[in-house]
Amino acid sequence: MDWILKIQKTLLYIEEHITENLHSETLAANVYTSSYHFQRMFRMYCGWTLGEYIRMRRMTLAGQELKIGKEKVLDIALKYGYENPDSFAKAFYKFHGVRPSDADHSALRMFAPVLPDYKNIFADNCSNFSKSGLLDGIASLPNQTTASNAIFVGTAKHGNAYRIETVKPEISNVVRSFRKNIPDYTGGAVDMVMDIDFINLPIVIANFGWRGFAQQIRTADGQVRGFAFYKTEDGRIHCGITNSALVNESFDTGINIGSGIHNIRISIDDKNIPTLYVDSKKVHTYSVINHKVANVNANTWDIMLANYDRIGTDAVVVELYDISITKPLYKL
Repeated sequence: MDWILKIQKTLLYIEEHITENLHSETLAANVYTSSYHFQRMFRMYCGWTLGEYIRMRRMTLAGQELKIGKEKVLDIALKYGYENPDSFAKAFYKFHGVRPSDADHSALRMFAPVLPDYKNIFADNCSNFSKSGLLDGIASLPNQTTASNAIFVGTAKHGNAYRIETVKPEISNVVRSFRKNIPDYTGGAVDMVMDIDFINLPIVIANFGWRGFAQQIRTADGQVRGFAFYKTEDGRIHCGITNSALVNESFDTGINIGSGIHNIRISIDDKNIPTLYVDSKKVHTYSVINHKVANVNANTWDIMLANYDRIGTDAVVVELYDISITKPLYKL
């Protein structure tokens, strides 16, 4: 991992853990280097020391929250790592030039995070169902299909959405794939993000593979980067991956079936290590996702609805409100 990638990974980590204790030793260990070299390179690449950067980000976010005025100064001070309101007020005044009590009617300083640029591969907010959206260029793949499946477009429970479902949820082998070509993605780090309501999913009882609601990106070299969602008997939704040895690794997302819209992000780094985020919170980092298949001749994004190895006749029924696939560009 080169230094640009190490620093960029650290910057993303800081944003996601900004209210937690952020020690240089821990941040350095996350990118496999010593604290001394890490702090030196951080300042070289970013122009600020690690402590300055974290302090300016915290003061910016604290100012935004005080401007909204829904929380007490003491609560915000504690949230961003200050033990008492006096030390917080001094740091706040030094950064913003005003007292915390004056934040709601003052112009405050903003220090934006240094985050990676992203190359958009595919995105659709599912609001107008335009030809540039999900259904443009998507192909239905009939292999192994023993039931009728569909993507419906229209008004869903929370507004416009794509409703994706298996119409006839038989217990026998049922696989339906929808494929979209994404020539702009040829491999490497990728983020797959969606706002989705899991209305129903099958209860998986055997080796899950791609059971339930699955998505994957396939590249021409045969690499498959994908994940599948299914439910357990207690109604909890799990997300799983499959590695090169066809060993399945699954983790509880913390979501209950039918609990409304959730933001799901699978962030796969350049080493093919995927991390699952649910509603902006890190849930789990998986082992390497390095499954390969033969006879791949294009870069594609697939949706798969699979209903076998399961209990009962539960169909896959999800409503997709937003979807984006982006490639992080690690540039400072």
